[in-house]
Amino acid sequence: MTRMRRARSPWLALLVLLAACGTTQGSTRGDGKTGAQLDSSAIDVGLERVRGTIAACLRGGRGGGFGGPSSGFTIHMTIRNDGHVGAVSVDAEGLDPLVGQCLENAIATAEFPPFSGPPMVVAYPYSVL
Repeated sequence: MTRMRRARSPWLALLVLLAACGTTQGSTRGDGKTGAQLDSSAIDVGLERVRGTIAACLRGGRGGGFGGPSSGFTIHMTIRNDGHVGAVSVDAEGLDPLVGQCLENAIATAEFPPFSGPPMVVAYPYSVL
């Protein structure tokens, strides 16, 4: 069974910190939106919900299963302020296009808490164990 975990990246933390401008997931406003931007834990939770589908892409449940990344991949996504993914791409050396498309489709279904700021552009590294 393929196991994945999020690689800890100081660059991701810096990106989220700069984008958040001091606002975190926990500060809910009266309109139901969380704050100006999401913090890294909100992004972790949103992607954790689609982890099983991501793993299925890598196992071959969809997209052929061959040509998947052996060490990990980076998710590049735009999270809209309504909490949905607006755009997504996956970057990995030697990634089979069918597996990449499967991963992108899985990640596109992730949902995050709504927030009041502009859309967030996030680079999220994954390690494949």
